[in-house]
Amino acid sequence: MSATNRSGARMRSVAPILLVEDDPVMARTVAGALIDEGYVVVSVDTLAAARSALERAQPSVLILDLTLPDSFGGDLLAELAERDDAPPTVILSLFHLASLVADRYDVELVRKPFEIDALFSAVRRAQEERRRPSRAAM
Repeated sequence: MSATNRSGARMRSVAPILLVEDDPVMARTVAGALIDEGYVVVSVDTLAAARSALERAQPSVLILDLTLPDSFGGDLLAELAERDDAPPTVILSLFHLASLVADRYDVELVRKPFEIDALFSAVRRAQEERRRPSRAAM
């Protein structure tokens, strides 16, 4: 049985994408675009909520902002790098050191502001390559 999104398009994945973004406008925009592309999206706005969501279900991809109101997204990457079940991850951030964090954990970075197709491509690559946070050699 295949799932469909609100426009009737076939869903790409039954496991949701976990979007961790504290800016409500950005979260709605990104989630809406992903849903229109056929993805299921769970959106949270804090690192605490992200940890809770990761305890409940394994997302197909984690899209993570680094600057969050309750903590730094890199803290979650450090935790996930120690887990065998870490989801494929894409950093979505404007943080000036985001490229260093992405390199440190060997995950892809999409810098804000961005073209939505760049995010779609990064999500597809993360899924295909199973690019999970790891302790990259630096």
